[in-house]
Amino acid sequence: TSQSQDLIQLVLDELEDQLFEIFKWARDWHRQHHTRRNFLAEQASRNNLKYARRIKTNLGQLSDIITKVSDRFDHTMTWADQLVVYGGHTHEYAATVHQEAANAYQEAYEKLREYADTVIGPPTFDLRMLFTCNGDMNTSGIKKDVTYVTGNQAEKTLSRGLQQSICDSMNPSLSQFAECFSTDLAKQIITSMTELSYSHQRGVITVHIDEPCYIYQVIGSFKTGRGMILVGGTGIYSSVNLLSQ
Repeated sequence: TSQSQDLIQLVLDELEDQLFEIFKWARDWHRQHHTRRNFLAEQASRNNLKYARRIKTNLGQLSDIITKVSDRFDHTMTWADQLVVYGGHTHEYAATVHQEAANAYQEAYEKLREYADTVIGPPTFDLRMLFTCNGDMNTSGIKKDVTYVTGNQAEKTLSRGLQQSICDSMNPSLSQFAECFSTDLAKQIITSMTELSYSHQRGVITVHIDEPCYIYQVIGSFKTGRGMILVGGTGIYSSVNLLSQ
């Protein structure tokens, strides 16, 4: 969305501004004093600025931008450490330039990750049928395990920040959705979405197939900086078809 792009652009603009200030200082010192020390610092700052501008002009998915910023942080930190190992007055300024650039890239990375892990706007919810059985007396005593996935439907894990953002965004949307059903079911719906980890996990409900039974799951759709995330609640058992009521 336009709002998302504006926020990403703002973070990258701030990154560019910080790196330009580092470059300007190094460039001006090199112009005043043509030493190898100042040459190495200007070269380092110029490359760091150039890469940030390249990220800005080749915007893709937020996850790709975060990876590029993270990679550049690793690059600048590696060179800052290497130049410290080289030691001496000649390498000292360039090491500082790379360290300052690493700080700028890290700040941008943290802002982008925070945005990616934030729910934007109210979520929506849907009650889906996972299993149905009309009951068959000829199958008395036979059981069946109904398995389902709770939490994030796509990824194995979610950051703590994103899990907290999902939790914080639940209401009032979840309560309004639950009000469409009976009081007992409404409680089950709310519990199924609030008393679970939002990371990808498997759940199971064992049913007797000689009795009518219906297994449901609430699926929440959460819009985040990284895109839409689907989160499934724990399974809900009912002896009647809730979707036909």
